[in-house]
Amino acid sequence: MNFMFDIIKQKIRQYQDSIFQKTIRAIAQKARLEKKKISFDFGDISYLSTAGESLKNPSATVILMLHGFGAEKETWLGFASYLAPLHPMLIPDLPGHGESSWDSELDYSIHSQANRIYQLLLKLDVSKVHLIAHSMGGAIALRLAHLYPQLIKSMVLISAAGAEIKDGALEKINDFRDLNPLVDVQTRDDFQRLLDICMSKPPYIPKMFFNVMADKKIARFEKDKKIFNDISADLDQSNYLSRLRFPVLILWGDLDQVLDVADADYLYNHLVGSQKIVLTGIGHVPIVEEPQLCSRHTKDFLGMVSN
Repeated sequence: MNFMFDIIKQKIRQYQDSIFQKTIRAIAQKARLEKKKISFDFGDISYLSTAGESLKNPSATVILMLHGFGAEKETWLGFASYLAPLHPMLIPDLPGHGESSWDSELDYSIHSQANRIYQLLLKLDVSKVHLIAHSMGGAIALRLAHLYPQLIKSMVLISAAGAEIKDGALEKINDFRDLNPLVDVQTRDDFQRLLDICMSKPPYIPKMFFNVMADKKIARFEKDKKIFNDISADLDQSNYLSRLRFPVLILWGDLDQVLDVADADYLYNHLVGSQKIVLTGIGHVPIVEEPQLCSRHTKDFLGMVSN
């Protein structure tokens, strides 16, 4: 009897995952994005790019989006759908995330990930980017800009890691198991807690999709532990800020529990000529909580720097 129940549960999970994937594909198509994959010596990188447009056009500046820790390229879909068709878009799964390759022997530090993104741009013949980055992606963006400044035309930092001067509220949240709620997601309740911490204004998620997302996150548990430890070694990018010379927009939610809004002030004060917008009532993931508002601010900014 237990065997039969296991088969039924497996069929239900497969059905839910199929519906979830079809929905994601439909949203990507609406944003004029198609999924591709490219191989390197360290493995494959899966990415979304603007359908029907070549990234190799030397006169075009590509919008490159880098997601946060434990997330994946689809995190950007709502935001990207409002942003299209401003410029060709390139949205990768960072190595070790989403559908990109995972290797427990690889180093997933900020420096290593920045160099892998550079390799991706080289292989795709992308010579100039408007770089939009969230959370951990922000630290990678800052390191990429430090290493390869000739690539960067502008940058949008959204709740960005890399310059933490004040502990977020997360540091004051006690877990009775002494676990990090951003990393140690081992049950669906843990996943719900993660959403509650990261977002002040979460979107509605149907129960079926919540289960699929939670189970995917739970399955990442060991990967996330490894990546979190690796990025912790060189997360701080503050030494490079004063050397960066290109337009920067800083977007932050005033209710961010993961990275305190004081970090936005620090970035603003140390990135020459930067702009800062603090979003009222928004948490750590503005691109999901208010994708249309974030895209509007980004469009306005890119309109100014592209002229």
